[in-house]
Amino acid sequence: MGNPQKNVDGASLGFPIKIRDELLFSVPLYLTCTRVVLTSVLITTLMEGGQGFPVFALACLTDALDGALARRLHAESKLGGLLDASADFFLIFSTSMFLVWSGLASFWFLCLMAISFIKFVFFKEASRPDPLGKHIGTVLFVALGVVLAYPVVFVSSWAISIASCYVVASMMLCFVMPEENQK
Repeated sequence: MGNPQKNVDGASLGFPIKIRDELLFSVPLYLTCTRVVLTSVLITTLMEGGQGFPVFALACLTDALDGALARRLHAESKLGGLLDASADFFLIFSTSMFLVWSGLASFWFLCLMAISFIKFVFFKEASRPDPLGKHIGTVLFVALGVVLAYPVVFVSSWAISIASCYVVASMMLCFVMPEENQK
């Protein structure tokens, strides 16, 4: 019953297991693609005046699940990592653009997000180890989630400021601080 189908000679055809395995290994990629679609749904919801926090939270959940599943299924790849980071950037940057448009964030915050992504993609190997860099996405997701859940200027100012300070500190550790101070 749970065995692969057999051909006339009794040898395993293998295709049911192979197809199932390929589909299973694709789940993390599907979750990453779902985050891109959810980002579009989020921005549309926000532009129409709707509550975007539930959509944003679901998109963040796909980020948590895709990496965990890829590691568990041993389906990690450089392409998957780059697509995951790109989907994160698309979510963070699109949400930030909306917050700038609505007056809840500064244009400089957008610039900082773009520089941070460029640092991640192009200078990942060249820069020094960054103990804060691993958590930048989480810090930004939390900050943006707080602003979407409580869209008032006071809350957004604090959340965006804290996230900005974290990103700047991360960049300073990579590019400004002397190497001996990073241990």
